[in-house]
Amino acid sequence: MKKIIFIVFISVLFFSCKKSDPVPYSVSYKIEETTNSTPAYTVTYSTENATQTEGPITFANWSSPTVKKMLGESVTLSLDGGSGAGSFILRIYANGVLLEEETMDNPYSPKTISVTLQ
Repeated sequence: MKKIIFIVFISVLFFSCKKSDPVPYSVSYKIEETTNSTPAYTVTYSTENATQTEGPITFANWSSPTVKKMLGESVTLSLDGGSGAGSFILRIYANGVLLEEETMDNPYSPKTISVTLQ
């Protein structure tokens, strides 16, 4: 009888613990233009399987759709200011938490920020 109870206990111990699947992060990207001007700019960001480019954008605040990324993956946001006018704040969020932020003033060349999800 003790053998049967022991075997049942060990079976329950090993087979009742299932591994949970990793949960993806909900990543979003945001750009805020902080001056009174409305410069045209282009944004490139990483998505689930590739990069996405949008622009020219001429409004002060831009947000990406939510992107699903896994633990250990890198996420990247680039802004090309084009004309060199304006000041921008670039932000990367994961699950609503700010992970990376960078300010960019009068950009003539692209500015990139990136972070690895941990």
